[in-house]
Amino acid sequence: MNELRNILEESVNRLCAEHLDGDALTHIEETGWPGDLWQQVVDQGIHLVLADEAAGGMNGVWADA
Repeated sequence: MNELRNILEESVNRLCAEHLDGDALTHIEETGWPGDLWQQVVDQGIHLVLADEAAGGMNGVWADA
């Protein structure tokens, strides 16, 4: 596994552990993805994994995503 993938895995695991338990997942299934959780994904730049660095992304590959 490459360094980018390690960083992403750690970030996503931490974010999910902090915000997604069984009750939260049930709520999401019923109401949709919570905006505040998506904002944290954006704040961490996770949504830009596949974008190239010139566009502010991580220049990742599909396996990273």
